[in-house]
Amino acid sequence: MEIVGNFIVQNFILICTSIVLITMAIQRFKQHPRISIYTILVISCAFSLAVMGTIEIIAKEQGIIPLALICAVFGYVFRPACIFLLIMTTRGNKPIRHSFLLLLPLLLNAIIYCIALFPNTKTVVFGFVKSEDGSLSFFAGYLRFTAHIVSALYLVYLLVSVIASLKSKNLRHTITLIVCTVFVTSAVIIETFFNAAGDIHILNPTIALCTLTYYLFVYIEKGKIDTLTGLFNRETYQRDVAEMGDTVRGVIMLNIDGLRRINENLGYQEGDKAVVTVTRAVLMYTPSNMCAYRLAGDEFIIISNTCLEEELLYIIKKIKANLGKTFYSCSIGYCYCDDKSMSFQDMLKEAEKKMALDKEEYYRTNV
Repeated sequence: MEIVGNFIVQNFILICTSIVLITMAIQRFKQHPRISIYTILVISCAFSLAVMGTIEIIAKEQGIIPLALICAVFGYVFRPACIFLLIMTTRGNKPIRHSFLLLLPLLLNAIIYCIALFPNTKTVVFGFVKSEDGSLSFFAGYLRFTAHIVSALYLVYLLVSVIASLKSKNLRHTITLIVCTVFVTSAVIIETFFNAAGDIHILNPTIALCTLTYYLFVYIEKGKIDTLTGLFNRETYQRDVAEMGDTVRGVIMLNIDGLRRINENLGYQEGDKAVVTVTRAVLMYTPSNMCAYRLAGDEFIIISNTCLEEELLYIIKKIKANLGKTFYSCSIGYCYCDDKSMSFQDMLKEAEKKMALDKEEYYRTNV
């Protein structure tokens, strides 16, 4: 009972975080299954590391070499695995190209440390020798730091992900990634270079807290996204417009042509297909200095406070050309003003007027 009590005290933050995260992941599995799965895996891995670490301490005190070896191997194999799973969690629903290459260092790391389970390999990887009092002393081989190197590689990959996210339109996502990267990197550095006595164990709770932070971020952001298209929803649009005020320089309004007719004649599934097709074209040609929103069933808007008129015309041209290759089309209007002579509401009216003219032209030539 004393061992259990000490474990709870030493890992109280990890235990509480694990309970909260697993509960949230199970409850919201249907909304974002991929993130929930990786969240559960990360927490399970971190918690298992804490348990095996405690068993290793007991085994070393009692002089049980086989058990100490198994626990130590588990720790060296699954510490970088925790960072790998955190990376997969932060990727959300975005697939990773050549994901096998990202998994390869983890597999190589596992093979190297499993060598330590064989006799007379402590000079190669690591091992334990009995002291006079019956306890075990650690003996390090030249491959002992493989796990640290693999962890460093994954941290570099996480850093590259942060740098790549700077180009995105979601500043909140970038900030969240930066926080997670800084915390996990700091924990790895402390455990690697400032842990000569081997009594500092902060990586597991740090990864758990970073996973919780990211999961909460995803949960909050989910309410800002239109579920069908992945674009920002109307509520987010209203919030962003309130923050931008009259600094908006460019507006593009889009309306899908004949969506009601598609829904009535072909069914709502075909209507959703039309919406998704238009969304793909919008996302393909909306640059990082602009934000795209779905306001209603067939209404979209793109706004920016740093664009040029040439950019707006280019986007409209490209969207029209892209949809020209499909069975669908949309009417588009825009307004550009760089001297603040027009309010945002006036810009909306101007863009809507041009969109109405484009709509009239569509019905004149297609009905």
